[in-house]
Amino acid sequence: MPQYVYKCPHAHYKEVLHRMAYSTGIVCECGESMHRVPQMPAVVWGGLPPHKEHYRGRAAREFLDGFDERKDQYIAKKEARGNT
Repeated sequence: MPQYVYKCPHAHYKEVLHRMAYSTGIVCECGESMHRVPQMPAVVWGGLPPHKEHYRGRAAREFLDGFDERKDQYIAKKEARGNT
């Protein structure tokens, strides 16, 4: 079950663990109604670093961007020579 953060108008915070389909309102200790605070999603890489494509330099990105086109050109030249 996910854990949500709620906040009341008096800036009191509360962390609540409940189902996603929870429909009952959350009430603060001060008696005010609480609203859920939007949070950034947590990304779990499973112990692995992010994909290496995020760390490529400009030259590598330019090379990879035109790769499919150059591959098709290479195959066309190869077929024209009769080497398949």
